[in-house]
Amino acid sequence: PAAAPAPMPLPAPSQRTSLDELMRIALANRPESRIAWAKWKIAAASVDAARSAYLPTFALDLLAGVERTQFPLPASVLPQGSFNADFAAFRPQLAFEWILLDFGRRSAATDAAMALESAESLAYQAHCQQVMLEVSKAYFDLLDLQDDLRVVEAALEDATSLEEAASLGLDAGLSSKQDVFEARRYLAEYRFDHSALRGKIRTASARLAEQAGIDPRHPLVVKNYADIPLPPAIDEPVGQLVENALSDRPDLKARMAELRAAEAAVREAEADFLPSLVASGNAGPSYDAFRVEGYDWVNANEPIYAVGVALRWPFFDGGRRSALLAEAEALAEKASAQVESAKNRTIREVWSAYTDYRSAREKLESARAWVDAATLSFDSALTAFRNGTSPITDVTTRQTGLAKSRAAFSKARNDVFLALAAVQAATGSLTSPSAR
Repeated sequence: PAAAPAPMPLPAPSQRTSLDELMRIALANRPESRIAWAKWKIAAASVDAARSAYLPTFALDLLAGVERTQFPLPASVLPQGSFNADFAAFRPQLAFEWILLDFGRRSAATDAAMALESAESLAYQAHCQQVMLEVSKAYFDLLDLQDDLRVVEAALEDATSLEEAASLGLDAGLSSKQDVFEARRYLAEYRFDHSALRGKIRTASARLAEQAGIDPRHPLVVKNYADIPLPPAIDEPVGQLVENALSDRPDLKARMAELRAAEAAVREAEADFLPSLVASGNAGPSYDAFRVEGYDWVNANEPIYAVGVALRWPFFDGGRRSALLAEAEALAEKASAQVESAKNRTIREVWSAYTDYRSAREKLESARAWVDAATLSFDSALTAFRNGTSPITDVTTRQTGLAKSRAAFSKARNDVFLALAAVQAATGSLTSPSAR
């Protein structure tokens, strides 16, 4: 794999940070991202380790030692009944070993390692998409609350106008003290909502910072999506989206790679029942010395070498290989079931995400019409109240409806962007906004 993403600097406290920037910060700074990348790197190293089994191994062996041996003899030959012999040796040797034939054991081990490396690579891609989706959810949750705050601020302006109109109407004899009290109660209610929302926004901002790998204490200001045009509608049928997901989703492809690795592990376990043919040898100088007690040392400095081929075929190991084969077969069955489960989950998630997307689009159109109608209704009621022909409760009721419609429209618009991201995540095509 390529080098791990370098940690990114945090945005300045006054900088408005986009969703794209927050995604890139999360992918670079979140510890989970570094863990996923490290797993991929570990799996890649395992492939190199498995391939190295095809090459011979060389080692430098150093043998050095001194030995004294006592040889008994009849007293008729040697009065003391024995004599000592000393032997000293120093043998630096270059040794090698090369597996010539193992009936597919190394091939299966390499296939398993390559499949696991592919699985970790795909798992890293799936992790990146999951991180981007989590950041998107936290981002739009914050935007929803900020839009709610703007709606409440607009309602505060309307409530202030209503309170002024009630006070003026009281002076002009067009409204009662009860109308003034009701207008002030309504204004106080929106002020309370305004304070409550500010607290929720601080919590949502900390949550977004956490998802982006930023210290929640770091001030975070985000860009709004209000001026960004809506993405084009999805024109592919849901059946095609399902097919795309089954072929492109990295988490599903990772499960398939894990199944290939498990099947290769079965082949490796089966190959353990077969013999292996190994060539080995050594060569190097030999510095030997020998003496018999009472005589001088005799040196023998000649090179030595040895080479040969060995066939090794274990025939009894207490059932160990059979148990390992049974374990490998069970793991392969498990991996196969996990692939089927992942396919079913993928289909369900695509259908759910597509349904949510269609619903978000429909809600947006309904919310737009709701805002238009609620605005006309409120303006009409406010004008009538100022003229003394409508009760204040009629105005407050319609003002509440207008505030709800504005909040619903903002949320529906944000939901379209989030639902699109969910569809892309479900089909395995989620990217940062700048790459879409």
